[in-house]
Amino acid sequence: MPKKKYKIRKGAVVQKVPEGIIIFDVEESKLYTFNETAAVIFQGLKKDRTIEQIADALTSEYDITSEKAKKEIMKCIRSLETLHIVESS
Repeated sequence: MPKKKYKIRKGAVVQKVPEGIIIFDVEESKLYTFNETAAVIFQGLKKDRTIEQIADALTSEYDITSEKAKKEIMKCIRSLETLHIVESS
């Protein structure tokens, strides 16, 4: 796994909801909704957790392997980067 650090871009307003999270991009005036798994990943990034720490959280929450969790995390991060919500630092 890459050792990159990721940060939430300023201008992203986040609201936790029972189904996951809602993110409003103030600069783009766009609203995004994400499921519970993405919410765990996003919250981990927000708390400056490593990919491994986030994977541990996912494996304890869901019945998946660490390898599968890391693949899902990176897939989610790529989506968040494409939407300009997350930036690598």
